[in-house]
Amino acid sequence: MFIERQSNRVTIFLVQHGEQKIRVVYDKQRKTIATCLPMHSDPEHSQADQRTSAGRHTAAPDWTCPPRGPSHSFMDSDQFNISANKYRKSTIMNPTLQRQVRLARQRLYGTPLDQEAQKEEQRTEAIKQLKWYLAEKISLEVYSELFSNPRWDQEPAGPFVQFGVDGQSFVLVQSVEVCKLYHSDERNTPLAELSDNDDFQDNLLVAIDEALRSSE
Repeated sequence: MFIERQSNRVTIFLVQHGEQKIRVVYDKQRKTIATCLPMHSDPEHSQADQRTSAGRHTAAPDWTCPPRGPSHSFMDSDQFNISANKYRKSTIMNPTLQRQVRLARQRLYGTPLDQEAQKEEQRTEAIKQLKWYLAEKISLEVYSELFSNPRWDQEPAGPFVQFGVDGQSFVLVQSVEVCKLYHSDERNTPLAELSDNDDFQDNLLVAIDEALRSSE
C-alpha cells in the first residue's frame, strides 16, 4: 500500500505480513527495495538509532551509489551522454527534496529555518504522523479503499485527510484527543468522534455507512 513519496527516487509503502505491518522503502532508480523498517521506527532518524552491540553505528543503506558487480561495465561517451540527459530530466528538485535539503543544512551547519519553512515543516510532520496513525488503526484493505485518491493537509484544528465514498466527500481531522469525521460541505457538527482504541476502524466504517444511508 502506498504511503508517501519522499523524492523522485524514493517511495515508502506499507506491507502487511501476518499481523505485522512493515514499512518498505523502494528505490525507483535501482528498481529494488532499499530497506524494510518496523512500524515503530522513524525513517528520518533510523540511521542515528542503528548501533552494533559494541555501541558503534552501523552503516545505513547507500541509496546513491550505482549497483556493482560483474554485469556493471563502463559506458562509451555516447551512452554516457544519453544516460546523463535522462537523469537531468528525472531529477528535478521537487518540494519534498527541497525540504530535505533545508533540513540537511540545518543539521550540518545549523542553518535556521525561516518562518515559512518552519510552518511547512510543522505541516509536513503533522500530516506524516496522521498517515502513520491511520495506517496503524486501519487494515490495509480498508485503508487502500478509503484513501485511494486522498487530499492530505492541515488546518488550525489539526491535520486532516479528505476522501470520497460513493460520490460523497468526507473529512477526517485529527485533534488532540480524538479524530473527528465530517461531511466536507458540513463542518459544524461531526458525524463521529473516534477515540484511540481497538474499535477505531469499525466506528469509522459505521459512521460513513450511516451518513451514506441518511442521504439516500
